[in-house]
Amino acid sequence: VIIHYYLKEKPEGDVTLRILDADGNEFNSFSSSGHRVPRVPAAAGANRFVWDYRARSVTPLDDPAEPDVETQQREATLGPCVSPGTYTVELKVGDNTMSESVTIVPDPRHPATADELNAQYKLKLGIRDRVSQIHEMVNQIKRLQSQLDGWTKRLTGSDGNASLAESAAAAKKQLDDLLDELIVVKPGMLKPGNARLKDKLTTLSTMIDESDDAPTEGAEEVFQSLSERVDARAQQLRKIVSDDIAAFNAKVQEAGLAAVGA
Repeated sequence: VIIHYYLKEKPEGDVTLRILDADGNEFNSFSSSGHRVPRVPAAAGANRFVWDYRARSVTPLDDPAEPDVETQQREATLGPCVSPGTYTVELKVGDNTMSESVTIVPDPRHPATADELNAQYKLKLGIRDRVSQIHEMVNQIKRLQSQLDGWTKRLTGSDGNASLAESAAAAKKQLDDLLDELIVVKPGMLKPGNARLKDKLTTLSTMIDESDDAPTEGAEEVFQSLSERVDARAQQLRKIVSDDIAAFNAKVQEAGLAAVGA
């Protein structure tokens, strides 16, 4: 969808563009500011923004390692393509809001029914949400690791806090092992063994994107299996926080120091 608009002068604030479904629910948005791309052009004169039919992509990582080209391409397509229907494009500039309706029609050359396309969209949406869940866990793990690393440096060489250092190391080891199950920690140094959960989900998403057909029974089963594994890892993270991090914090508080938080 190619969206053209004209601005008499360059706005002082942000220009935002929202995509709404037929019920008025927002499922994607863009801005002229921030790090997310594509950004909404906000120059004086004629502007153009291209929407690629996709819903919002995954929750971003706070401090991701530099991804390779293939990884970047896969993540860009984790936002599912919307089903045919009527949508609203809403542009806000300062106090002014403008909107236009857009109708997306199915490819007349393809025999896929509306129900089949909706089933594909629903499964892709589920995959996106699971990858977002993984990213949220990774962000939490890295925040905890950063704090534990800081404590470890402060405790190095301190004989009186040996038990604190051991407790921090134990918690860090648990977090390291969990992180290694979720993502490839160092993309340039691949390890033998099973693919990580995020890789499995993004590969499944790519396979579904290859055609406009209803997902196969096998794809649904794989997604269900991977979802259960993501839930198990989320439960594992909660247990690390409630057990290992809590044990470390108890010792820290006994010493009258500040605790580690998520």
